Amino acid sequence: MNCLYCHEIIIENSHLVNIFQKQPLLCHRCLDEYEALRVNEKFNFNGMNVHALFNYEGIVKRMLRRYKFQGDAVQTKVIAMFIKSHLRLYEIVVPVPISDVRLKERGFNQVTKILDELNVKYTDCLTSSREKRQSEMSKIDRENEKNPFSLKDGNNCIKNKSILIIDDIFTTGETVRQVAEILKREQPKSMDVLTFSISRKL
Repeated sequence: MNCLYCHEIIIENSHLVNIFQKQPLLCHRCLDEYEALRVNEKFNFNGMNVHALFNYEGIVKRMLRRYKFQGDAVQTKVIAMFIKSHLRLYEIVVPVPISDVRLKERGFNQVTKILDELNVKYTDCLTSSREKRQSEMSKIDRENEKNPFSLKDGNNCIKNKSILIIDDIFTTGETVRQVAEILKREQPKSMDVLTFSISRKL
């Protein structure tokens, strides 16, 4: 099998103990690069517990750019491999949505695609009117942006439920703050955030 990131052939010794195990998705070199950026950082933001798995640098940054902007959808399996053990049992999982413009351009929502890969049930209860890429916005632009998220009609199933918001990158936190602002109107019991990566730069 080939590494899903660098495409080098993965050479594994065939022993009886691992003959029935799943084949690795990454070669040892790429896996080591990921592990060097693992932070498993947990902190409180806007009244929510946030859990970030990796620093948004190096191979993590390159992979997410390939995944989102070059349509390298096979990276879904890599991200899913890393986050699957961190999906605690919440009553409702809410992925951060993307706009129709971005969906048409990209062909998929990068967060829901990961959840589909893991067969995780989620509530697609939000819409986004944001057309400008986050990467094109300054910190001031993000903080001054009118909330682009809204609740879809008929989605009032989150009252008194524990919510897990999932996104791929946490930068200023403005996106999850905006999402939480909308969800709070429906009076959930609690809200936490799981993000694959956290950026220290803007």
